Amino acid sequence: MRSNNDSAEKTPADEFYEKKKEAHAAITEHYSCKIHSLPNHPMLCWKDPSTQSCYPITETNLNYWATLIVSCTYNLLYGAC
Repeated sequence: MRSNNDSAEKTPADEFYEKKKEAHAAITEHYSCKIHSLPNHPMLCWKDPSTQSCYPITETNLNYWATLIVSCTYNLLYGAC
């Protein structure tokens, strides 16, 4: 088992997972909805700029967006996107 100080041994999958967690956190912060959130249950919504309507962001959507962000960033860096 690796220790926390053993960062030199990170696999590409480990790095991808860490970047996905960062993207997930950034999306969560950006799309937190003050209208639909409850004190013990935060909600994420995408707000349509033209109508100001809120559309809930599900956990599945959130994971998908985070994966796309990390995948596209990786592909841009390595010329595949």
